[in-house]
Amino acid sequence: MSTNLTPPTDSEPVSVVGPTLTARGALIEERLLTVLRRFAPLALRVTLAVTFIWFGALKIAGVPTLPAGLIAAIMPFIEPTMSVPVIGGVEVVLGLWLLTGWRQPLVLAAVMAHLTGTLLVLIIRPDVAFQGGHPLLLSVEGEYVIKNVVLLASVAVLAGLTHTRAAIGRPHTS
Repeated sequence: MSTNLTPPTDSEPVSVVGPTLTARGALIEERLLTVLRRFAPLALRVTLAVTFIWFGALKIAGVPTLPAGLIAAIMPFIEPTMSVPVIGGVEVVLGLWLLTGWRQPLVLAAVMAHLTGTLLVLIIRPDVAFQGGHPLLLSVEGEYVIKNVVLLASVAVLAGLTHTRAAIGRPHTS
């Protein structure tokens, strides 16, 4: 009657909770990831669209908002009563276009261009974006502009997913 007293090797997984619970956890994780892969890009696209439509509509309606002041600050050569509603209209169109999903790579490029343009405040009007000219002390306006970096990253993720899905559907040619 011999007993094997050798410890398990690195290739033998040891589970404290048992194989059944570990397998269930892996199954739950895989199902969650499947749902996220399917719905997260749509949720991201829709929330971006709603944000663009909402903010654009406020500009069109003439509601005094922080972005209206920023537009006036970086485009002093155009009357704000003209530039703000035009930018708002562009945002509403981009938002509606995002909602449709039509020609998604093109709309994502347009959204990225628009968001990149908003960062011009940091260069053209640093007196508006920073407190006392200090590059690490953002004003409220500067904070508003910097949050667009997160929106840009979101659009980049969608663009990457769109490209990946398009590539998956294409036949491979060598």
